[in-house]
Amino acid sequence: MTVTTTFGASKGGDLFDHHNGYCAVTEHPDGTITVDQADPRILVSVAFLDSVRAGNVRGITLVDDVLRIDADRVVIYRIGDKVPDLWAYYAEWPD
Repeated sequence: MTVTTTFGASKGGDLFDHHNGYCAVTEHPDGTITVDQADPRILVSVAFLDSVRAGNVRGITLVDDVLRIDADRVVIYRIGDKVPDLWAYYAEWPD
């Protein structure tokens, strides 16, 4: 079975900043992990970060404020400010 984890948001309007994209990571039946999309700026939910901290998401780690995806390519996001009125944080590729 193939499992795809998508996090972030690409919705416009008052709730989400229109500059946010999303990240999609797929774990394939053979155990390989691929990054299907990784936009430079995303929103990451507190629940997802808690799951990563607990070690429940294979191939993704969180150390301090750095979210690292180890897959067919390495993607790194720096966790930034909390999003007002949401249980989420802004995350961006580091400079």
